[in-house]
Parts: sequence; structure tokens; C-alpha cells
Amino acid sequence: LDQLGQIKKAVRQAQNVDIKLFDEARALELQLLNIRESLTGDATRTNRRQTILVPITRRVQNALAGTLGNTYGPTKTHRRDYEIGLENYREILVTMKTLIEVDFEQLKEKLDTAGVPWTTGRRIPEIKGKRTMWYAIYVC
Repeated sequence: LDQLGQIKKAVRQAQNVDIKLFDEARALELQLLNIRESLTGDATRTNRRQTILVPITRRVQNALAGTLGNTYGPTKTHRRDYEIGLENYREILVTMKTLIEVDFEQLKEKLDTAGVPWTTGRRIPEIKGKRTMWYAIYVC
């Protein structure tokens, strides 16, 4: 998400760059934010008096916390919480991997091709033509 923020800023500041790259970065960012919400929840929803789905981390933490200091072991509820959390995680894992390993990499390639200034996480640009080392340092 930090890298996408840098990318959006670089695209806005770049000259002669297709604004669709910004839209792609924003769409990817929104999808990753949804995944983060599934994992950790949205603290602001309760402030807005909206019901929330139980996030994956809370389910797993409840299962763990219920067994700490307990000689009996996990109850059926603790086991079910863990199973639901694991099932939900497996569902978003495929989407998350595709977003990060495929879609995000494709976006970075498009940025390189379009000549968008370098941002963290992208490959180091090569010096072409008569550009000096100082230009390369400036870009990075």
C-alpha cells in the first residue's frame, strides 16, 4: 500500500503519462484495502454504528486466547472460530497473491515503459543515451 501511494504521487507528477496508470494503481489499492479489512477489520465502522463482519485475525485470536491458561483445551466454539478464520484466509490468499504477484508486477512494468519516475519497489532504471550518473542518482 505504501508503494502504491508513491506510485500514485509519481504518476500525478509525471508529464505526458496516461492517467489510466493512476486509475489502475487506485483500483489495486482499493482491492488491497478490502483484503486488509478482511484480515484486521475496520475500526471506523463501529464508530459509524454499522455492523461489521468478524475479521480473520479476531477469530484466530479468540481461539488462541480461549485456550491460554486452560487445561481443558479448545472448546468447540474455539475450534470453529479457528476453522472459519482459516477458511476465510484461504479464500483471500489466492486473490491477495494474484494482486501482489501478478497485477502489481504488471503495473510496475507499465510504469517503467511509460517512463514514470522511479518509486520504491521497482527495478532500478538503466541509464540510456547521454545521461550521466547524476541523472541516475536524481531519479532514484
